[in-house]
Amino acid sequence: MFEKRKIILVIGVLMVLTAISGLSYSITVYDQSRAVYSEAREEYLSKGSDEVREDAGKAGSPELTLSEDTAGSSEWWDQAEVDIDSLSAEYPEAVGWIWFEDGSISYPLMFSGDNGKYLFTDYKGDESRSGAIFIDEGSSPDLSDPHTLIYGHNMKDGSMFGSLKYFRTDGDYYKDHRYFQIITKDHKYRYLVFSYKEVPSDHMVYDVYGSDGAGLEEYLKEMEGSRPEGSVSVNDIDGSDSYVTLSTCTAANEKRFIVCGIRIDERAK
Repeated sequence: MFEKRKIILVIGVLMVLTAISGLSYSITVYDQSRAVYSEAREEYLSKGSDEVREDAGKAGSPELTLSEDTAGSSEWWDQAEVDIDSLSAEYPEAVGWIWFEDGSISYPLMFSGDNGKYLFTDYKGDESRSGAIFIDEGSSPDLSDPHTLIYGHNMKDGSMFGSLKYFRTDGDYYKDHRYFQIITKDHKYRYLVFSYKEVPSDHMVYDVYGSDGAGLEEYLKEMEGSRPEGSVSVNDIDGSDSYVTLSTCTAANEKRFIVCGIRIDERAK
């Protein structure tokens, strides 16, 4: 009986140590990723805040949002400045920067032509559980396609695309977090989030890419039915023919969460 209790005690201690070790590892991984991308923002982002608001949308967190007047002004292009030339000179697969105007997302945007590369590799090419934000291998890296797919991990600490979940969990989040920009060497593009939803991992959106835009009309029609309160219809925006879908994982392996943005403005640099 004594030996049995001793074994149970040892197993219990090992389980606790394993849990502590796993927690410590996770904290270290998150800290390393935050440090890498904080360094990137400090080096390449000269305007637009050098810190990501990873708490944006959490209950009790202070808001960092644009007023309706500012969000709709003609000076949106002056809110963030990124040295894409220097970034891409050092890391050729960095084709731009994605920046949410509320401060929740601000990362280099990568394209390698291989969807597996940046799943667990940061923008520098180093191993990382957080990976990088990257454009789908079937999309054009210059955002010239009618529809562009962009992927990022749903990290538990809110980094990468971890803040996108607040669109789904906080009914008021959309109102103050609907504009994002993609900044490239030659252009600044502004997008308005008009719809989001949870979809199966084999959803049609992952087959809608390329210069011909095949399947885009059907996809947009479906997303129209999932517009949040306060959103606009794509039919209400004249002359817009470019869309970006941000995709991230969920707690269910067979599900994904997607956020669709429509390009509402652009400016040559």
